[in-house]
Amino acid sequence: MPEFHHRFGGSNAARVIQCPGYLYASRNLPPKGSSEHAERGTRLHDIQEKLRTEQLLPAEINIAEMFPTVDVVEFESITQATYDRVDILLDTYDIEIMVIEPFVTGAAPDTGGSIDLLGYNDTHVVMLDYKFGHIPVYAEHNAQGLFYFMCL
Repeated sequence: MPEFHHRFGGSNAARVIQCPGYLYASRNLPPKGSSEHAERGTRLHDIQEKLRTEQLLPAEINIAEMFPTVDVVEFESITQATYDRVDILLDTYDIEIMVIEPFVTGAAPDTGGSIDLLGYNDTHVVMLDYKFGHIPVYAEHNAQGLFYFMCL
């Protein structure tokens, strides 16, 4: 998962679209700290990235070894379910060409971000951004997804 973040990226697209002055008003704020929930999501994201990058199945990785302090049973369950759902999506659209974590940039300075998985064929483009929180995020009218497609 990339460590670099643009000031205007996919993760804050909805906020900036709703309040364009946010970028100016927040320019001197210190970077936002992390939380246990963000760390959990990052770990789950890292597992999916490893699976897709190294072409592994969930059973072929040792989550306890990767992250000794997590609830291994929970992580294994989430990992398998996410992997299966992504496979269904890729199979539905016959996606065989994938790029993991491509970094995209917008036309304006300091604008861009990384897409978790970008897949395509002659007729379809599939863009995935993993969400592991407890608040539902929908693909329809999603500012983050629209932002990334705008940057492609």
